[in-house]
Amino acid sequence: MTTNDSQKPKLDIKKEVAGIISKEAFENIISKSKVKKSPVKKVTIENTKNIDSYHHGDLKKALLEAGLKILKNDGAHNLSLREIAKVAGVSHTAPYRHFKNKEEIIASLAEEGFILLKNNLEQVIERYRDNPREQIFNAGKVYLKVAIENPEYFNIMFGGFINDQTKYENLEKVSAQAFDRFVYIIRAGQKSEMIREDDPKEITLAIWSMLHGLSTLLINRSLNFLNVDQDRYELHLGKIISLFVSGIKKRVIVTDL
Repeated sequence: MTTNDSQKPKLDIKKEVAGIISKEAFENIISKSKVKKSPVKKVTIENTKNIDSYHHGDLKKALLEAGLKILKNDGAHNLSLREIAKVAGVSHTAPYRHFKNKEEIIASLAEEGFILLKNNLEQVIERYRDNPREQIFNAGKVYLKVAIENPEYFNIMFGGFINDQTKYENLEKVSAQAFDRFVYIIRAGQKSEMIREDDPKEITLAIWSMLHGLSTLLINRSLNFLNVDQDRYELHLGKIISLFVSGIKKRVIVTDL
């Protein structure tokens, strides 16, 4: 009579070897034969947050450089965190480790622009410390030079891409510092009696506005019909600054004897 496999009694390995080796020896063999499972490390944002930093060394710097490249090639309107990540060669979530949104990265880039302007003005102050007239002329020259050579910075510094600049403390600070360097130059002119003793901040605002307007016209090539372009602006800047200085010169009151 044939017995089905389902009807065969199940083999109890423990009982079969009981008469051969001790129970303790058997349990020891079984425990050693089991494959130990390695713990699976859960992948989280915390585990991977340094991956992009590792590849770039300085992730924030890489993102800002990518943002600046996009500004140069495509303009601020085409700037996005996803596009910045693509240009920087990092994951599309990487920018969010440093910037909450597009406006924050624009604020950081604008900050770099004001630092560039401030540093150049400080060099003018130091180089022409004993010559207020040269300070004013070269401060104007530096303003135009920074704007013309870095229109991508100039655009986001003054282009209205930031709704409320007071939200960005560092940007507020460096923009005020750049303005203060101009104020310092005007005050130096007042001390030398070259500039009249009006409010130095109001005079600074006037010269800043003039230089800003001229920079915008040159960047947009709106003065080419006057043969005043980006390559020859220095030829006209001296006359423009002289006209401005004439308007703010200290008044000499002559009285009849």
